[in-house]
Amino acid sequence: MSTIPVLAVLHVLLGVIEDLAAAGALGASLLAGLLLVAPADRARAMTPLAVLGGVWTLTQLLALAPAPRLLPALVAALAALITLLAVGLGTGARARTVGRLTGVLAVLGISIRVLGDQGFLLAQAGQAVPVLVHVLAMSVWAGGLGAILLLRARGPLTDSSSVIVRFSHLALLAWCVLALSGLWALLTRLGSPIDLVTTAFGLVGLAKIMLLLALGVLGALQRRRLAVRTGADGPGRPFLRLAGIELVLMAAAVVLGALLALLPVPGGAAATGPAADLTGHALPPAPSAASLLASWRPDALVIALALTLVWALRFPRTGPRAAPRARSAELRVVVGAVLLVLVVCGPLGVYGPVLSSAHLLQQGLLLVLVGPLLAGAVPTPGGLSRLLHRDPWTAPLLALGPTGLLALVHATPWLLGPALATIPGHELLLLAPVVLGALTWWTVEPGADARRDGDSGADPTLPAGPSARLRVWRTVLAALPVAGLAASGLALALGSTLLASDRFGATGRTWRADALADQQTGGWILVGLAVLAGIALVGIALAGRAIASRTTRRGARARE
Repeated sequence: MSTIPVLAVLHVLLGVIEDLAAAGALGASLLAGLLLVAPADRARAMTPLAVLGGVWTLTQLLALAPAPRLLPALVAALAALITLLAVGLGTGARARTVGRLTGVLAVLGISIRVLGDQGFLLAQAGQAVPVLVHVLAMSVWAGGLGAILLLRARGPLTDSSSVIVRFSHLALLAWCVLALSGLWALLTRLGSPIDLVTTAFGLVGLAKIMLLLALGVLGALQRRRLAVRTGADGPGRPFLRLAGIELVLMAAAVVLGALLALLPVPGGAAATGPAADLTGHALPPAPSAASLLASWRPDALVIALALTLVWALRFPRTGPRAAPRARSAELRVVVGAVLLVLVVCGPLGVYGPVLSSAHLLQQGLLLVLVGPLLAGAVPTPGGLSRLLHRDPWTAPLLALGPTGLLALVHATPWLLGPALATIPGHELLLLAPVVLGALTWWTVEPGADARRDGDSGADPTLPAGPSARLRVWRTVLAALPVAGLAASGLALALGSTLLASDRFGATGRTWRADALADQQTGGWILVGLAVLAGIALVGIALAGRAIASRTTRRGARARE
């Protein structure tokens, strides 16, 4: 009998060590891949990264000892891969790349761990996703701060002032996401807002939120002041003292979070019905002007991504790309982030899980509008430019490929089913069109360095030759995704096979009850989006031609 409490305590301690190691591994990855300026410091960050990755791996293996399970085994494999990458490749110029790769792996491992505890199904997303975002934000903040202290303990940083300023910006973002997601996760577990001050669960949660808010304000203000006073030998005693206080307060917040898990949740009655079983939410009312204006369902992960995009505009940069961004690029990022939130969290986010026409419109807007808008603010990635320059024949494939890939996912039941029914699939289905739309834009419109006659700064997607040939080539590339979207829409509009019939046809709707007719409406919506995209491309082409003609005439007059 006495062994049961001992085993329980050991299990809790093992979980705490695992969480700290995971957060530290993510923080060390961020140091190497994002925050540290000097290559020598990045290489030094590989040692704590390898150690923390090893501890994380060991804790997962110990968790597997009683009985083999898939999810801990997968997390252990990811942690072991982080360790191997840090040891084997994290030297010299590769340290930044290794840091970014291990950061992605750490986020993936933490996500699997959290969703394994909270649930993977879409019906559990309302509670699981805010918790996931909360844990990731805490890991970024606490792990980054702890990694800086570990690195500082092994020697001074080359440019400590820049590192602290850059971490200050990252901590500010993590604080915002942490506070919002924590309050959000708390409110989803309350039956009503009044439970926040009338129940033990609500009071403890409110204390945690207030602690994190105070901690964020203190950390942001003080670290910004200390950054300009830091000497060349690294962070001094004031910074170290503040960092220690922050870590203690973070530990107190973690204790409050553990206490919340022991208290009864005062949540109200859960939604019932077929739609609630599938999505976790009650079936929305029939679409109307009033219901659409009142239909909002925040997605914590997407909102955190939008905040990250806007935050990246002011992140201190170094190196050859440290020049200030153009106002137009900043505006495109802000507008793109706002549209991303509106498309995902607005009425389409409410009706998309139960209505195929709303789902298809959401996918089309993310692909045609949001992705290209965000991509227009970012230079074409160097790897993509080199690929297109080396193999120009890949440009048509990359122009048409994203639309074709989305069509393939929706036409394949064993791909579409998990994408609609699980939290990871749902989030990927929201973010994939944005990334694919950006890829299409970079392929079709690679930036301001478009090749002119005789220019050495060649646009890698365009073959050499007269301007007329270049315009034809670009028109062909632009027409491919538009034609692909139109063809996909026509296939749905004229088809007789219902996509995901076990979802869109099983929500219990009394309005728009004919799921196939609704899907056909969605197909015509995609055709309409393709037509609008084509008109926009023609307008852009005509405007570009007019500007080029005006420039040519001015040059001719100047030569005269």
